[in-house]
Amino acid sequence: MKIKTILAALTMLISSSAAFANAPMPFDLRAGHGVVYVEWKISALPTDSVDVSTPDGTKLGVVKALPGKTKQLTLPSDKNIKEVIVDYKGTIHNVSLSHGMGSGSNR
Repeated sequence: MKIKTILAALTMLISSSAAFANAPMPFDLRAGHGVVYVEWKISALPTDSVDVSTPDGTKLGVVKALPGKTKQLTLPSDKNIKEVIVDYKGTIHNVSLSHGMGSGSNR
């Protein structure tokens, strides 16, 4: 009887872990020329943040969560940055920067 209980508990734990791993990100990304917009969803925690860097590893900044709000990170104009790397808790998004708004979305 105890083995069945343990197996049932392990199955539930694995199922909930898999569901958590596939949970949607608490933000959407948009990019414009020289700007990255992070649209935080209501489900974002106040402790959430994303780290933004360039493909060569240059750190550009951290955007802290403000649930339900959009925050922006203005990129340095003296550099020719065409792509940024956005890291949220180890999940990496490559965002191409362009002149049009709305490009580079992770939706």
